Amino acid sequence: MAEIPSNTGSFDEADLLHHLLVNIPDRIYFKDLQSRFIRINPAMAAKFKLRDPADAIGKTDFDIHSKEHAHEALAEEQEIIRTGKPLVGKVQHVVFPDGREGWSLATKMPLRDASGAIVGTFGITRDYTELKQSQDAVAHAHEALKKSYEELKQTQIQLIEAEKMSSVGRLAAGLAHEINNPLAMIKTGVEYLTTLPKLAKDPDTASVLGIINGGVDRADGMVKRLLAFAAPRGLKQEKVKVDALVLRALEFLEHEISQSKVTVVKIFDPEIPAVTLDPDRITQVLIHLITNALQSMPDGGTLSIRTQVRQLHLDAATRDKGDRIGRHLRDGDRVIAVDIEDTGGGISEENMGKIFEPFFTTRPTGEAVGLGLTVSRKIMELHHGILEVQNRPECGVRAMILLKLDV
Repeated sequence: MAEIPSNTGSFDEADLLHHLLVNIPDRIYFKDLQSRFIRINPAMAAKFKLRDPADAIGKTDFDIHSKEHAHEALAEEQEIIRTGKPLVGKVQHVVFPDGREGWSLATKMPLRDASGAIVGTFGITRDYTELKQSQDAVAHAHEALKKSYEELKQTQIQLIEAEKMSSVGRLAAGLAHEINNPLAMIKTGVEYLTTLPKLAKDPDTASVLGIINGGVDRADGMVKRLLAFAAPRGLKQEKVKVDALVLRALEFLEHEISQSKVTVVKIFDPEIPAVTLDPDRITQVLIHLITNALQSMPDGGTLSIRTQVRQLHLDAATRDKGDRIGRHLRDGDRVIAVDIEDTGGGISEENMGKIFEPFFTTRPTGEAVGLGLTVSRKIMELHHGILEVQNRPECGVRAMILLKLDV
């Protein structure tokens, strides 16, 4: 190992230390056991707005910094004096008496005499403000980039979904029209056959014609739902109380409810104002959601329907998308909410992501077309509202429709 030359020119050790203290831009200080300054360098004096470094002698951080920072610094230095352990590379927020704020990178060490006894502390502080601001700016930019990326992914999914729905809609409209013509012919033929005296007298024939007629009616209903999905008509706007529509839907399903083992609990807020909507279309949505709830509880349970006014809280994935996804609701809006909850078995995680897809159903073939939730969501979008379906933590499903209060 090469020896360090002992010749330092015209500088002795004191000169070198003085040169370091006077010229280094970092703030250097020495303190006694009571954390009073015994020496600071010119860079520290300039930061404290002192005319001379000697003006700091005998002062403490309470004379220079905020009380909060002074208390923190005193506690750190007393701990160093007690334990002899240094504090290295601490990033700290600093507030000066004139209100200036900044960040610093501080290292504090125990100050020892020739015998090794601790007689105070000393330290060096580097201004970290610009670097901290740069780091914060990078962090904010990173978060903004992550948010933009997530929004871009969501927008891409929505565009794909919109195109898929548009294609399915066109297909559904074409199929519906193609099916309508033979259905009309079958319906006419059945009606004609029922008028023939000979056939009318035969009970077997009459029964078969009735079955055919029922099948045609079910197919006709399916065609109507296809057409509603493919090209929903405009809204018939009226001022209506949502509670009245819930009661109308329950009345429509009175027979199904009476045949089930389900208890219906209604919790209505009497202060909810009327809102502008299409009563027939919203009733259609309510009937479908209530029907789904009933069918999820074949062995009985509780169907709870709650109406209330509340503040909208959108999750991170849906917040502030606004018009891009056809919604006019924003986080924080006051909305009329209808919550329909059941105590059934819930929806599997695998199926939850498919429930709004057209023609998706978990019911046996022939019992459902799989357009109910798809059409219901479209109706809510026409109202600039939201339809959400989620599993309840306890059990069962919560379906929510949210409508913005009239301004």
